[in-house]
Amino acid sequence: MQIWINPKGVELLMLGFLSMVGMSGLPDTREALPMAIGIRKLRHL
Repeated sequence: MQIWINPKGVELLMLGFLSMVGMSGLPDTREALPMAIGIRKLRHL
């Protein structure tokens, strides 16, 4: 099963994931934030 998601949707997915991780209080947010920034930079290429 293939699901096609536009870059905007991927960013929204990541933001939702980041907010979930942040609400959990996990320290992974410090590692996930650069990943989200990288995705944003990739979108501008």
